[in-house]
Amino acid sequence: MDEGRRYGLHRWLYGHFGTDGSALYVSVTVLLSVSLSGLVAYLFGRPVTMLSLALTAALLARWPMEESARPRNTVIGHSVALASGLLSLALFGLVGGPGVSGAGFSPAHVGAGVLSTVLTGLLMVVTRAWHPPAGATAGLVGLGLLGTPRDLLALAAGVVVVTVCGWLLNRALGVPVPFWTTER
Repeated sequence: MDEGRRYGLHRWLYGHFGTDGSALYVSVTVLLSVSLSGLVAYLFGRPVTMLSLALTAALLARWPMEESARPRNTVIGHSVALASGLLSLALFGLVGGPGVSGAGFSPAHVGAGVLSTVLTGLLMVVTRAWHPPAGATAGLVGLGLLGTPRDLLALAAGVVVVTVCGWLLNRALGVPVPFWTTER
């Protein structure tokens, strides 16, 4: 990340400590965001929801000004991934059945996992809401690792918590992160 893309506390830490300062900034902001998503996962009893949320937290901390890190893209990207995963499970006859952890890795699970990821990528481009960590969400849902209403609610709550936390942290630390705009 070049100097022109660091703001506030991140710029100050980098200016005084170089890469170590940048590493400290990213580590602390990821720690806070992932800890909150961990709390949500714990409260819902769904630890696997932390996988794609940790990737989102890292993106928000390291590249907060990128379009893919904006709250709009985060929320839409993960929402598209949830919907794509559920649709893929339905098309492969896996709704309500055990995921790969309970049923083994079947060709239907492979198909649903692949389709959910492809649909997610397609819909993120169409909606101009590119958010790469949503690909992990699509895979988790498409493989049936997150398929119950409680799982999906936990993930949706986690997305909101990580998105709001990342945005607020960056704004509080001097990063002028836009909220809901999109580039054309």
